[in-house]
Amino acid sequence: MPEAAEELERAAITDDEVVRLAMASLSVERYFRCPQDIEWAIDEDGELFILQARPLRTNKEKMVAGDVPRDALRLLHGGEPVWPGRAVGPVHVVKSPEDEERLPTGAVLVVTQLLPDCVRLLPRVCGIVAEHGTVTGHAASILREFRVPSLFGVAGAVDSLANGQVVSLDVASRSVFQGALWPGLRGRLPVRLLGRGTTGLPEVLAGKLTKLSGMSFMGTWACQSLHDVIRFAHEMAIQSMFDIGDRLLDSPTGGVKRLQSAEPVFLHLVDLGGGLRSEAVAKRTVTPEDIVSIPFGGLWQGLTDERFGRRSAPPLRSFGATFDTTLANRGPRQLGSPNYACITDSYLNLNSRQAYHFAIVDAFLSDNQNNNHVALRMKGGGGAPWQRSLRAEFAAEILRLHHFVVDVRGDLLNGWARGIDLATGVDKLKMIGRLLSFSALLDLWMTGEEQMKQYVQEFIEAEAQALDERP
Repeated sequence: MPEAAEELERAAITDDEVVRLAMASLSVERYFRCPQDIEWAIDEDGELFILQARPLRTNKEKMVAGDVPRDALRLLHGGEPVWPGRAVGPVHVVKSPEDEERLPTGAVLVVTQLLPDCVRLLPRVCGIVAEHGTVTGHAASILREFRVPSLFGVAGAVDSLANGQVVSLDVASRSVFQGALWPGLRGRLPVRLLGRGTTGLPEVLAGKLTKLSGMSFMGTWACQSLHDVIRFAHEMAIQSMFDIGDRLLDSPTGGVKRLQSAEPVFLHLVDLGGGLRSEAVAKRTVTPEDIVSIPFGGLWQGLTDERFGRRSAPPLRSFGATFDTTLANRGPRQLGSPNYACITDSYLNLNSRQAYHFAIVDAFLSDNQNNNHVALRMKGGGGAPWQRSLRAEFAAEILRLHHFVVDVRGDLLNGWARGIDLATGVDKLKMIGRLLSFSALLDLWMTGEEQMKQYVQEFIEAEAQALDERP
């Protein structure tokens, strides 16, 4: 579209705003007497606000005496430095929450992508290598606070390095070498415990930062730092985005379109701008081919994957429970009511409410990794309360395996991932689509925790098969 092309070429801020921003930044730097990492915003009236300022880590750590030996075997090369330095230790590859719990002290942590809640692991690692990530993201800021030698964007790290393998990380050369090239650094932790010359955030505070979640923050009022406040504000922002679908249902909104497809999905769409092909904007009924929303496309691929649909009916005894539950809990939503999705080219908010449960998917995906997020909320079901809780635990296990931060309370599940690149976000939405399809009425099948674990394994195997069959 011509308008979209013009927007891409247009500067984000004006020359005058650049000058005012530079002057304000210099004033902040003079006040603190050192370079500053500054967060700022400009409102609709053009007024500049300084939101946050902290010392900019510009100093370079002294390198260990001696160059890299000529006969050193380089295992990996590339990526972007997050914090300079060297680290020596055994590799610990993390692919699941269970792997995190087994992290030994003094290890070099190797991950696909580091999420902000990794802060609880940092006091135990001497270095970090990540396949994905941005040096301007929140996780990178935390690493700089802890001063952990680390590289982001090292392709193939997870598959190339093995657990227990001793390696030497040299951030300056953006390399990982085999063996202990600098034995004196082996297992040396950048973060020391309280009373021993702490150089980063103390371990006791690191634990608190990951234990605050949603209402537990309010219930315990355990705020210990500004980071706690920021974390809570982020969670509340995600919560508010979940309300979009509810506001849509309560207000007279025009432009609602019916999705027509071969799949048994009763879905209405609201295009907030750029979510549909220009030829489909005036239609009242659209097809999946008319939708150009990137996050919707990922979710739709998962929803329509036939390998994850349940083809047999739940046990008859569960239908009785479902029938009783439906009669006892009548609400504004009846059987056959449509689901709603608000879309743009980069945004999706799906409000899926059925007779016995609801799910909300909220996602924003763009080329700016710092702005990206994928979030899922699920609640309810047709089975007994303990069955609904088991289904929530099932979904939580799947989300954790895909590196989501998860909170479960009874049958209410909240899961989210932030700071992810576009391709990773699409993959996560595809997984969520498969999860929604697989878990429909799953609570009616639940007989206990062991069966829940069996369903987790069944889902994992179906994903592995889907990966093998990918062209």
